[in-house]
Amino acid sequence: MLEQRINSLNKQIKWLKISYTVEMIIGFLMGGFLALMVGVMATDSPTSSDATMYIAGSVTFIIVAVPTIILPLFALKELEDYESSRKLRLNITNSVILIVIGGIGAILLLPIGVAQFFFISELKKNPLSELH
Repeated sequence: MLEQRINSLNKQIKWLKISYTVEMIIGFLMGGFLALMVGVMATDSPTSSDATMYIAGSVTFIIVAVPTIILPLFALKELEDYESSRKLRLNITNSVILIVIGGIGAILLLPIGVAQFFFISELKKNPLSELH
């Protein structure tokens, strides 16, 4: 019984790690596409230059990359240290931000955020450190 619970929690941690990796890939692709689109739209003005395109594209990529690439990276690091620290603050923050972004319009991120929130709540209910 105890071994099954440990295996179940290890599976949940594995799926959380996979979901963070998928989220970072989707975030990179989404950030690149949006940066390209905003950069092209920034050159519509007759007074714009190449610098306008680079600045607008870079700022857009940074705005998209923070919640979809950088935050999951730190949440993944926090998840790896879960047995010793028993903290999941960044993981919860990341899943809530994904649910909000998914609700606003990036519907591809909504199921990932909901799944992450489910796995995190399961980890919080049955901490791995109490089982050892």
